[in-house]
Amino acid sequence: MRRALVIACAVAMSGCALDVALMERGGPGTGQGHVPYTMAKSGEITIHLGDDEYAGRWVLSQGGSYSLASMGGAVPAGGVSAVGTGVNFDAAGNGNILARTATGKGLRCVFNYSGFSRTGMGVCQDDGGRLYDMQIH
Repeated sequence: MRRALVIACAVAMSGCALDVALMERGGPGTGQGHVPYTMAKSGEITIHLGDDEYAGRWVLSQGGSYSLASMGGAVPAGGVSAVGTGVNFDAAGNGNILARTATGKGLRCVFNYSGFSRTGMGVCQDDGGRLYDMQIH
């Protein structure tokens, strides 16, 4: 039973994807990216920004965690019996994205991310100096 609960919690937390939305500050540029939701601390990302496709990696440095636990017990005639389960998840952290187009244009992003709400925000800058506000949801 305990193992089934842990597996169910892990599947529920890992079954969705995260979307990244970008909007240029002071300009018309918009972009989007898509990352399969994972409990890993890094992975690959592709961001479509205007006519360009940036491919690279994201890294998350998490600094906290939260735990879910349940316990139960009984006092049968012959002694005491207790059962407990627990799951620990990283809660929040900072990260960055480094990506390039096939022609060598660069995009750099920094962000804050909450593993509890699975949301985040940050800012990106391309090689031309344009800034983009970023949302992760």
